[in-house]
Amino acid sequence: MSAHWIPCWIRQKLVQEESSRINKGGELVVQSSRFRNQQKNLMDGVQKVREILENVSIIPNETSDDKKAKITELIKSDHERRLKEKKLRSQRKQERSRNE
Repeated sequence: MSAHWIPCWIRQKLVQEESSRINKGGELVVQSSRFRNQQKNLMDGVQKVREILENVSIIPNETSDDKKAKITELIKSDHERRLKEKKLRSQRKQERSRNE
């Protein structure tokens, strides 16, 4: 991308997140056919580019320690639940083979 008016970190993030909209020439392709008027479609396309740039330029906040702990707890409980289900399934299959 050769848009020098866009900061480098935004260009890199744009290439990562909107790669399907960037052609081989490195141009961001946006189309609009919402309106029957060409001028309105042009303005709508400009608005779409503005929204894409706004979404890409958002810097996510740091995750708090409470949230990190909660996520770790959820992952751990999910892992335990999965292992329990796996053991139950295994026991059922073993019981079937014993009965035959």
